[in-house]
Amino acid sequence: MLALPVGHHLATRKQITPAMLIDETFVSASLKMEVGFRGNVAAITPAGKSPRIVARIPDALTVLTLVAAGVGVSVLSASLANLAMPSLVFRELTGVTRTADHALVYRKNESAPVVTAFINSVRSQKRLR
Repeated sequence: MLALPVGHHLATRKQITPAMLIDETFVSASLKMEVGFRGNVAAITPAGKSPRIVARIPDALTVLTLVAAGVGVSVLSASLANLAMPSLVFRELTGVTRTADHALVYRKNESAPVVTAFINSVRSQKRLR
């Protein structure tokens, strides 16, 4: 998901391709925060070209605040599009498949009903190894 300031020239488009972002500046999550997302900005940058990252921020809310202020655009988790920030728009990036790795650790003989219900819910959504 791409976060843009409301007045950005791409803000009125419904879908945006990575090629449209070649000359953009990015506000990005810190490398530590981005580990699970395997380099969101790098993933949409054409081979042989480095993205122009003007800031690496340790938390998503500050990333969004800087985007809203017009510092740059950002590639973030789609779940952040649920935040209501009047100065931001979120747009789908087409032609990009991004995933995040997650792990679920639990006790082998877990007996708490709420925990086992959660484990079963996760198992029904994705295969656990």
